[in-house]
Amino acid sequence: MVITPVYYGFAPHPHRVETLAPLNELTQENLDEVSRRWPNLFDQAPHPRIVLVVGGSTARFTFPTDLACAIGNQLKALANSCGGKVFAVTSPRTGNEVSQALKSALGPDQHFHQWQPNQSDNPYLAYLAGADVIIVTGESESMLAEAASLGKPMYIIPLPENPPTWNIQLSETIVQRAQSRPLNKRGTVRPQQGLERLCAQLIRSGLVQPRRDLSVLHDSLIKQGIARPFGEPLENGKRPQLRETERVAKKVKDILGIFDHEHVSS
Repeated sequence: MVITPVYYGFAPHPHRVETLAPLNELTQENLDEVSRRWPNLFDQAPHPRIVLVVGGSTARFTFPTDLACAIGNQLKALANSCGGKVFAVTSPRTGNEVSQALKSALGPDQHFHQWQPNQSDNPYLAYLAGADVIIVTGESESMLAEAASLGKPMYIIPLPENPPTWNIQLSETIVQRAQSRPLNKRGTVRPQQGLERLCAQLIRSGLVQPRRDLSVLHDSLIKQGIARPFGEPLENGKRPQLRETERVAKKVKDILGIFDHEHVSS
């Protein structure tokens, strides 16, 4: 059994279960417990409490300081217009330059929590628990999945991509050729053959892997009403929750022939 998110782009397989996003362990009990550990985290701050969860540059995505400044300025204006307060929370990938640019743009009236490597207890989950609105940078699959599971207004900030290297371009070409559906002389899709079949075999063997397409994750969350693009009008209130763990657990049990007592007795 293999469980993979749909944006990995793997071909269908009877022993693989697809999810919308990575599975996570967040439960209401988790959130209640971290909230008790950080009772004064928001310190009587006005609502809405806008929590910005900040990732950082990766091999694929870049987070320039001018983008950090633009985000900070936009959020500061948003907080001033709605009477709320911003709580920006960085992560291990957030570089110092980006952190300082964001902190400076937000100004002293907004709250800024910078991740520290020697911090014994991280209040990240407590910020999520107390947020009225969550804004997430789009390169972090796990942060997107955790925010999406809470049923709170969520907004996604996509980060710009670095130019692909030659080997990534080659892999993308192979994947596109394997997924192509050429037509025969009658104008219908012909069976896979020749170069298309070879490319598909390279993918099935694991020699070539499709590139994860996070825009598929973003679009799926937006399509299901769980998230919205950053920059759209701020909305408060409940939103749909991304809850996939129970569905996946049931699917795995069904495949393995494991049934609960109610199912057996019926």
